Amino acid sequence: RQSVYEFANSPLIARFGEEYSYAIESVKGPTEYNATNLPTGLEVDSVSGLIFGIPTAVGEYNSTLLVSNISGWDSEVIKLVVLRGQQSISFNQDLGVLSYGINPIDLNFTTSSGLPVSLDLLDGNSSVDLNGSILSILAPGSGRIRASQAGNLDWLSAEPLYLDVQIMKKELVNFENKKIKDI
Repeated sequence: RQSVYEFANSPLIARFGEEYSYAIESVKGPTEYNATNLPTGLEVDSVSGLIFGIPTAVGEYNSTLLVSNISGWDSEVIKLVVLRGQQSISFNQDLGVLSYGINPIDLNFTTSSGLPVSLDLLDGNSSVDLNGSILSILAPGSGRIRASQAGNLDWLSAEPLYLDVQIMKKELVNFENKKIKDI
């Protein structure tokens, strides 16, 4: 069955920018481990046989694993594939209550990859204006912004994140700072 489904020759899979570990499998009590042609960012612990680290290059690697003990040594070539990393977008800024007449707001979206975020105004052109990451409030109403990151050679695209904003009417106050009415 194993040869039919090719489980024996399945590659090891890692992701760019993510922690990776693999314990070299061996029998007959090896006392020393080594590996050559590992992806950049990975290394092998010569005592435990653990391959670990964070891959910093995407690609396919034919790595040679070496094990030895007092009786001799053995080696095997394995395929280790580093896939593009997965990234996400986050927005941890508290906008508070938005009302007409406030100063423009610099929206701070970030990605786990560190790549720049693109912002698009999907709805609310009469209530808000979006210039890069600067959100200007134009009038009471609502707006919807999409944050996206398309990825690159090392990172997959991120799931878009949507921000819905509600703009309240500005409170009108008299000279004694008493509320008169909403405008």
